[in-house]
Amino acid sequence: MFEECPHRFEAVVLEKRVPRPSGPALERGSRVHEEIAARLTGQRETWPAEMPERIRRDVEHLIARMGKPEVEQSLAVSARLDPVGFFDEEVAFRGKVDAFWLTDRGDVFVVDWKTGSSETKPYQLELMLGLVAAHIPPTYTSLHARFVYLETSKYDDDPITQMNYEDALENLGQFLTRANEAFE
Repeated sequence: MFEECPHRFEAVVLEKRVPRPSGPALERGSRVHEEIAARLTGQRETWPAEMPERIRRDVEHLIARMGKPEVEQSLAVSARLDPVGFFDEEVAFRGKVDAFWLTDRGDVFVVDWKTGSSETKPYQLELMLGLVAAHIPPTYTSLHARFVYLETSKYDDDPITQMNYEDALENLGQFLTRANEAFE
């Protein structure tokens, strides 16, 4: 939001003079995310109708290979990139990670479900990898993330974002430096 319009960011996020955008598309996206999370955690037996069969099969394959993922994790870090509570006073950055798997081989696989036609930015995946890295041991050396577009089943064209543990944390630290400069 800041990159698109600093004044809107100020009004919506900092001063809270303007309500955050909402509407049917955002409500639908929230519902679909909740239904996927419920399915992944075993609280629901079926996938949401909006999840195409091809993606269902791919996710079932991941579960069969790697077990159930961590789902809808609210993660936050301090300016030193230490894990902190989502609403702690020292939070410098926070975000929700839709789903991620940790493997015995030291790999991390992060998925971000996309329910609409919103434009995606690769740095969203990089920031998620940084958040996850800050909350796991450095023994997880290979981090991977990708967008999964539920409307179109399109994700083969999108490259998987890959980083090692140290680069993920360094990238998040650089982002925080730029964000603080923008905030100032």
